[in-house]
Amino acid sequence: MHIQITKLHLLLLYSLSISCAVTFAAPPDSRLQQADALFNQQQYAKAQDLYLKLYSEWKSQTPRPLHFSELVNNIAACSMVQGKTKLFRKSFSLAKQLKQALPHTKPTKISNNLLQNGDFEDGLLFPWGTGHYEREDGKFDFGLWWNSKNAQAFMKIDTAEFRSGQRALQIGNASPNAPHVFSTLSQRISGLQPNQVYHIEYDAKARDLKPGAISFAVDPGWNKRLPAPPPGTYGWQHFQADINIGHNDLIDFRILSLNSGFFWIDNIHISKAENKKNSIQQAERLYDSGQYQKALDIYQRLQQQTDSKRQQAYLGWQAGRAQMALGDYPAALAAFEAALQHKYLHAHIDLGQWAMQLGDYSRAETHLQAAAKHVAGDQNTLSLVLNQLSRCYLAQDKADLALNSQRRAYHILKHIDNPHGQALALNQLGRIYLAKADFAAAQEPFEHAKKLAQQLDDPLLSQRSLLNLAWLAYLQQQPTQAQQWLNQALPLAKSLQDRVGEIRALRLQSLLLRDSHPAAAILFGKQAVNNLQKLRSDLSVLEQSLQQQFIKDKAKTYEELADLLIQQGRLNEAQQVLAMLKEEEYFDFVRRDTKIQNLWQHLNYNSQEQAWNQSYASINVQLVAIGKKLRMLRKKAHAQTLTATEQQQRQQLSLELEAVLQAFQQWLDAIQDAESLSVDAGEKITLGEDNQRHLQQLQQNLHTLDKAGQGVALLHYLITEQQLHILLTTARQQQVRSVPISAQKLHQLIANLRAALRDPRNRSYRSRGNNLYQQLITPIAPALEQAKVHTLMLSLDGALRYVPLAALYDGKQFLLERYALVNYTEAAKQHITTPPLQQWLLAGLGLTQAIEGFAPLPAVAKELESIIVQNPQDKDGVLNGVIYLNDDFNAGQFQGVLGKDYPVLHIASHFVFSPGTEKDSYLLLGDGRHLDLGEIRQHYAFAGVDLLTLSACQTAVGSIGQGSGREIEGFGALAQKNGAKSVIASLWSVDDRSTGLLMQKLYENHHQGDNKAEALRRAQLGFIQPQTNSTYPVYYRHPYYWAAFILMGNWL
Repeated sequence: MHIQITKLHLLLLYSLSISCAVTFAAPPDSRLQQADALFNQQQYAKAQDLYLKLYSEWKSQTPRPLHFSELVNNIAACSMVQGKTKLFRKSFSLAKQLKQALPHTKPTKISNNLLQNGDFEDGLLFPWGTGHYEREDGKFDFGLWWNSKNAQAFMKIDTAEFRSGQRALQIGNASPNAPHVFSTLSQRISGLQPNQVYHIEYDAKARDLKPGAISFAVDPGWNKRLPAPPPGTYGWQHFQADINIGHNDLIDFRILSLNSGFFWIDNIHISKAENKKNSIQQAERLYDSGQYQKALDIYQRLQQQTDSKRQQAYLGWQAGRAQMALGDYPAALAAFEAALQHKYLHAHIDLGQWAMQLGDYSRAETHLQAAAKHVAGDQNTLSLVLNQLSRCYLAQDKADLALNSQRRAYHILKHIDNPHGQALALNQLGRIYLAKADFAAAQEPFEHAKKLAQQLDDPLLSQRSLLNLAWLAYLQQQPTQAQQWLNQALPLAKSLQDRVGEIRALRLQSLLLRDSHPAAAILFGKQAVNNLQKLRSDLSVLEQSLQQQFIKDKAKTYEELADLLIQQGRLNEAQQVLAMLKEEEYFDFVRRDTKIQNLWQHLNYNSQEQAWNQSYASINVQLVAIGKKLRMLRKKAHAQTLTATEQQQRQQLSLELEAVLQAFQQWLDAIQDAESLSVDAGEKITLGEDNQRHLQQLQQNLHTLDKAGQGVALLHYLITEQQLHILLTTARQQQVRSVPISAQKLHQLIANLRAALRDPRNRSYRSRGNNLYQQLITPIAPALEQAKVHTLMLSLDGALRYVPLAALYDGKQFLLERYALVNYTEAAKQHITTPPLQQWLLAGLGLTQAIEGFAPLPAVAKELESIIVQNPQDKDGVLNGVIYLNDDFNAGQFQGVLGKDYPVLHIASHFVFSPGTEKDSYLLLGDGRHLDLGEIRQHYAFAGVDLLTLSACQTAVGSIGQGSGREIEGFGALAQKNGAKSVIASLWSVDDRSTGLLMQKLYENHHQGDNKAEALRRAQLGFIQPQTNSTYPVYYRHPYYWAAFILMGNWL
């Protein structure tokens, strides 16, 4: 029997409901439970029949049961899921009228729960409601959920499925995620104290829940959100979170249904968070204040104290954030991945940020795209993810994608009325336009961001907007306007202790002065570099949104200063800057591990610079002190009204700040005086003791090597946009040659030669090698001849590290035929003059069989046998030693060999070098395991290893213009810092038969008395000079077979 609800029923029931008696928490009727069970089983027609039978019976009762309104709401929900729009509207309207007619008696309060009826035992009644939605007068429609637009969603009390008690709230939604399409229910808790932390917990289960389907907001603007429950299907689980309500004096707890699926919630509990020593909120406060280790300790203790796997994953995720801030990236990765395994999908955000910090932008993009889908219904979090995704795209030079993502983020922030977020998004939009060289388009977002910052009274936002406008004016070749913006931005950055902002400002000041006042420009450039050096060990305290731009731009700061110093003839200082850049590249390569030693050194100032810098430091002390006091008062003013005394203090501090800013401007004007930092005729700038000591130590090392019978020179190469600088240092002199060639042209020459070298069929290697010879060697060739140089130590820059200089060709012979060549790294300094060992023993590790993704190396066994004498019967070998092949070449055996102090370690297996960090490059062990360089750095010590040889490297090179080559030099530095004196590696995978011949000859030459550099040189000469070794086939003369091998470090 089907019972219809008529207009007469509506009128009659509305009139009767006013006099209804109210009985709270009445036990549910068993038939209602049966109907709810049928509904949950998706037997909607049967459920509706039973609901309507109950409706027919209850409507005539006096007094009517309290939950009669819930029954009518159930009919509405059942009509919704069956697509019976007309019946839904009638039932929903009646349910609304019945609920609004009930007296607003406070439901039963449970314990210290600030939320009323959080267990829904009293039904979906007051003070639950829709908030300000639907009613134009702003009053609450208590006891009624509400759908926006055409949302096909419902909320109902379920008496058949609950965590405890007799009821729970069920939410169903058939609408896919779309803008402004949602269902909502809220309850306001007033009379709270601002800036307090509250603990919110609830029980929930789900069926077919889509990502971002349920969201919880706690403030009127929907900006503060709880972590979203995971998608999928799962049974009852307990969720909890702590949240600071900020400047609000209330909690507007709002449940939002934003995507399809079914969700049950019960036992919502809100209370003021307890201030316990080991509480989550205490850990969060410690984290927010930068005390990461203390926060980590609490998270890890709490993780050990809970048996809940999901809670362990949540606490592990929080611990991972602290570990990432501390630079422990492997531990952070493990924590985030564990959180993902427990469906804590917010970890995608952190994994994206983790990957971005390590420069793995492709991986970051994957995680951030997944995060965007997961939080699709949480507009505030989605805007943050889109912002990160935009930065990720920009780092990959995908400017159009970056622009689209940032525009989406901005529109969301504008829609939810978040002006602070809008200002951040506008600044990022402007910087994307700068990357696209669309300067006109960048102007408006920067100016709009500055205006918003002023309205918000946010000096940090103001400083960033001013600095962005200064950079824009500089790029538009408007130096006067750039200086005006910078005059405001630089002191503001210092007063706010915004270290990245100060570095960007100092760098720009140096650029603005380099043509007219080069000495002053050098001072500002040194300040920028020294700030970078200080910041290296503390990068983790920066906002993650700033870290990527910092990492991307910082190399230019070093290079611009080195370029300027070279132009001014201050070669030793330039050399120091280049050495610092090498160390910084290594620091990036090892994923900014702050546990490595010698984190930073600084550039000294000459006597005149020191005087000016002291004046600058004095002004800075005042700026920082006043800025700190003003920030405290400004923060208090945002939270509450200042007292009369505090207002007066704020005004006085503002006057003091103005006076200091004037002093700063006077200092800036004075330092730009043409005579301020100039050097009188005949006067020599006095360098600091450290600078002198650096040059003396370097030249002493070269002198020691000269006495060993070798004419030695060190060449530093620096690639700038329009010039190539070559800095030559010998035991007696320093000089520089500057070559007028653009970086783009040089990169093309490098790419052309590398392509010819890697293809044994390509015969253009001589002409291409000559083209590069003219740029790299010809300018300094006379000086090398005059110094009678035999060995060249090469400090290479950028893409030059992808090509072996041995293959450069002067028109008659290769550079290798003139000089022994060694790649020099800063890590080699401590071992560069260490005398060689008299006797070598060799451990050989190799792989011959095919491993998935890698071709077999059948000649490796013969290569090792031709080198190593394992017993008296071996007649082909050169050095005594041991061999471990294939499965015997595993991590344990590798460690065992290192523990036995073999002077030479020869590895004949695939060693993959890929652009990026130490995690992207790895050694393929004989058992198929990938041993990445991060593991090698942390767990494999090479103390006592005189030579580490890698005879089958594969170096992956992307765009020459984009690649830095640091992965090659980075491994050399890594091995040397772990104890190895020298490393031989290859720049591409070479034919394994010719490699075996070259390696055998290398060890023979050394056994006969050659140093390592000369032994390698003569082994290579055997391929290109037929008279040296007539047994080699003619085609071995091609550089493909011999030029790939480079020596790094100690070459004696």
